Amino acid sequence: MRKTIIIFLAAVLSPALFAQNRSIEKALTLYDRKMYVQAEDILQSLPEYGDDPVADGYAVLCALKLRSDGSDILAENYLLRYASSVLCDDICLEQALILFDKAAYQASMEKFLKVKLRNVPRKSRSEVLFKMGYCCHKEGRQAEAEHYFDEVLLLGENDYSAPARYLKGYQLYVQGDCKAALPLFEQAGADERLEKLSNYYIALCQYDARNFDFLLTEGVRFYEQALVPVDRLPHLARLLSEACLDRGDSARARKYFGASDDGSARTRTDYFYAGSLLFLTKEWDGAIDNFKQVTAVRDSLSQIAWYQMGQAYMERKNKLSALESYKNASSFDYDRKMKEDAFFNYAKLAFDVNGDTSVFTDYIRNYSDRVRGEKIYSYMALASLADKNWQAAIDFYDKIDMLSGVDKDNYVHANYIKGAELLAAGSYRRAASCFMAVTYYAPKEDVVNQLARYNLAEAYYRDGQYDKAASIFVELYNGAALYGLPQGEILSYDAAYAMLRKYDYNAAGAWFARYVAENPSGSRVKDAMLRRADCLFMQADYKGAASAYEEVHYKWSDASDIYPYYQGAVCYGLLKNDRRRLELLSLVKDASPTSPWYAEAMFELGKAQHSLKQKKEAAETFNLLAQRVPGSPYADRAVLELGTLKRGEGDVEGALECYKRVVGKNPSGEFAEDALLGIESIYQSLGKPKEYLAYLETIGRGGEMSEADKENMIFAAAERQYLEENYAAALPALEEFAAAHPASANAAVARYYIAGCHLAQADKLKACDAYLHCAEDSLLNAGARREASVNAATLSYALENYDQACTLWKGIVAADTTLQSRKVSVPGLIRSASAARRHEDVVAAYALLPQEDSLTAAFLPAAQMRQMKALYAASLTALSRRDEALPVLEDLALAPDTAEGAKANFILAQNAFDKGDFEGVRSRVQKFGQSGTDQTYWLARAFVLLGDSYAEQGNMKQARATWESIREGYDGDEKDIAEMLSGRLDKVEQEQDSVKENQ
Repeated sequence: MRKTIIIFLAAVLSPALFAQNRSIEKALTLYDRKMYVQAEDILQSLPEYGDDPVADGYAVLCALKLRSDGSDILAENYLLRYASSVLCDDICLEQALILFDKAAYQASMEKFLKVKLRNVPRKSRSEVLFKMGYCCHKEGRQAEAEHYFDEVLLLGENDYSAPARYLKGYQLYVQGDCKAALPLFEQAGADERLEKLSNYYIALCQYDARNFDFLLTEGVRFYEQALVPVDRLPHLARLLSEACLDRGDSARARKYFGASDDGSARTRTDYFYAGSLLFLTKEWDGAIDNFKQVTAVRDSLSQIAWYQMGQAYMERKNKLSALESYKNASSFDYDRKMKEDAFFNYAKLAFDVNGDTSVFTDYIRNYSDRVRGEKIYSYMALASLADKNWQAAIDFYDKIDMLSGVDKDNYVHANYIKGAELLAAGSYRRAASCFMAVTYYAPKEDVVNQLARYNLAEAYYRDGQYDKAASIFVELYNGAALYGLPQGEILSYDAAYAMLRKYDYNAAGAWFARYVAENPSGSRVKDAMLRRADCLFMQADYKGAASAYEEVHYKWSDASDIYPYYQGAVCYGLLKNDRRRLELLSLVKDASPTSPWYAEAMFELGKAQHSLKQKKEAAETFNLLAQRVPGSPYADRAVLELGTLKRGEGDVEGALECYKRVVGKNPSGEFAEDALLGIESIYQSLGKPKEYLAYLETIGRGGEMSEADKENMIFAAAERQYLEENYAAALPALEEFAAAHPASANAAVARYYIAGCHLAQADKLKACDAYLHCAEDSLLNAGARREASVNAATLSYALENYDQACTLWKGIVAADTTLQSRKVSVPGLIRSASAARRHEDVVAAYALLPQEDSLTAAFLPAAQMRQMKALYAASLTALSRRDEALPVLEDLALAPDTAEGAKANFILAQNAFDKGDFEGVRSRVQKFGQSGTDQTYWLARAFVLLGDSYAEQGNMKQARATWESIREGYDGDEKDIAEMLSGRLDKVEQEQDSVKENQ
């Protein structure tokens, strides 16, 4: 620029003027030599200073170079005054450089842009371009910055080539393009000014590329020789730690991680890496502590931290904390695969430790395909089988579309055992459902299938489905099923009874005969022979029937076994063979009056004697009958017969006395009408009708009986039988009345009594059905309907129809408004809902129990309240509300001598086990053992658990000693204790044998 100015002056000035201005040349020479003070003094002393663009311009440049106060104002004034001066570029460039040094990058860039690069000396051009790029870089205009850096590089190697490469590489690194950045850092590192920084970023790029081999060679060299900035050494150590960890060198990973601590506060990322490192080196407690510092913020790091904490807690045997960790991890959406896996683990633990199936249900609804869903149901079913919860196992297997292999075998096993339980409980229809499942899945020739079909037929028979029962019994018999088993020996007998119940007497008789022929010494031969005789009798083959009855009587001669000879006598009566009839009936005189059929046989004996004109003997027999069994209907009939005998002998007063005895005993009874006819006939024959009418007045029968009176009389007779607990006689009478008068109020009561008859006769299923109808019968009063509902709910529970019982009790509780009435209904609801696994209903019902001690003691007995608390705590646990359940269990545990308290002690020990608190297990179990409780089952379970805790800690010697001591000392009848011990000790033996073999 200065040379251009000199040539210009020589061309335009005269020699005189040029000579006068040689001083400006001297000033410019001083300027070039960077002697800005001297140059500025000369320029400011020139006559033309202040009015000359060259002198003024260089004076401004000197001021700018010297950073003099006010130089920026001088520069701006010059630019305004001499806008066309060739020195404007120099002044703007100097302003840009000053602003650059002050880090005013935006203002600096504005000045740089006013400079024409062609006017910038070539040696300075790289600096200008670099600094322009740097300004853009600092202002975040990365594309422009990269352009200027590229321009620097196009100028060839210069002082700014390495910085340009470095910053361009840095920009690419920040943008995530480490692959493109790496060669730039490598080239920039050749400049010693940038060697350490470039090395640092080279390490970062190699780390990003997961090139751990480089880190473990060159990276280690960078670290050990401090070839990166000192303040970056801790971070490089962190990278080396991760590389070592990736290669499985946990010791070196820990060493470098320790070196990465620069004393500054740890970030969440630091805690996360520390947790991950400790997790991979199996330092579970340390990993958990570090991961806890990450979880305050809901982000992807938190999800991973919760997930790995879950795994760490599992390693620490703390299932409860693992459950919460997996639950939290499943609430994040960052890593969908991790979310699903965490949800699965959460669901599994919720089921394992709490018995809560709802989480698995949610998992299957949200994630599972059919195959994985079926695996889950299979898992839950297996757990239920281990707990001997057969119904739960069945329910879970029922959710699997196609059973095969072990699942099918287990399903058959669960259904068979549950079916047997339901059959024993009288729940025949539900038992039939279980046995049908067995017959479907088990091979037809398999003995389990055959036994299931036999029990299915039994269930049908007891439920009154005789056609189905008969068909199965016959099929089994024809297939020679159950050979060698007790059931196989009586198939023909069972088939015969099913035929008998469906009134196929011909077929029934043939099957009974077949049983007798095939089992001459069988335990049921006598009954089969009797029933065959009954079949002949019902087919009106009285001669064959009489012979058959006599055969039984003679083969098992016993005067008190009245039925065979009584029935034989009836047959002979129908055959008009009164002599033989009398001979057989005479045997009853030696029988006990308490024997079945005694009254019937005595009455028939009297009738036989009467028909053979043995009136004295007949009278004696009738009198004896009336005296010995006065409560029997045959006693009334015997008195009527005595009246007839007396009247026939002319003893009118004696006859009247007999008839009046019958009427007086029960004026509305079934034999009162016959007695009244006899009384009326006698008074009429005596010509004393008014006395008859007066007698009627005395017994309340003075007027004509209305239909309502007749109805009441019939009902009263049936009711009397019921109230006298003669249920066998009451049931048909009540059924007949209810059928004849379905809309009457008495019919509603009769239906209620019918239910009571079924219950008294231990037919719980029919009783339950009857009470269910009564509960909906509008003809019954509200109190009776409530009692019917209570009975139906109670029976449903006994029949193991827990859902139905729960629904009924909920309705009862809703209608019960007083504490007194809820003493029955609320406990009933809690029990049923618990058995039905309707845990929300349990919790809601428990809230209806008064909780204050003073009220609770008055509301329920202490023993019953303990039962309610135990069921409440179990439901809270099954709902994964363990924190609420624990205080209830602690309260129950204070009474270890009770069943509920003993179980609570065991559950609390199990809770400690699930937390991995093995010292807590030991403490709990020892305290329980020292309590003096006689609840040996739960005590044994607790010590089995103590052995498990020793095993979890690797102390197999102590575990084995604990289990063996229980086996030697436990004398309870519960089979599961022996099974638990056997399984554990067998496993110990197998492991020891395996160790010996490998030595």
